[in-house]
Amino acid sequence: MYNLVFCEKATGIILEIDGKTRFLKSETNSRPFLSFENIQEAESKANDLLIKNDNLEISIYDSNWNFIKRFSN
Repeated sequence: MYNLVFCEKATGIILEIDGKTRFLKSETNSRPFLSFENIQEAESKANDLLIKNDNLEISIYDSNWNFIKRFSN
């Protein structure tokens, strides 16, 4: 599994999966992410989202939350 995490490019603040709303951590929620079976699907989705929103920075992590790659415009 590969996970995409969205952040505001200017601030690095984590965003909800809508790519617009700032994530507010609480005891009942965890970091928002999208999961993909393989890295090619994750990279393709990241590139598609960046075309639509140039204020995003997207990071890919593996299933153990090890950082893999970062995307931004």
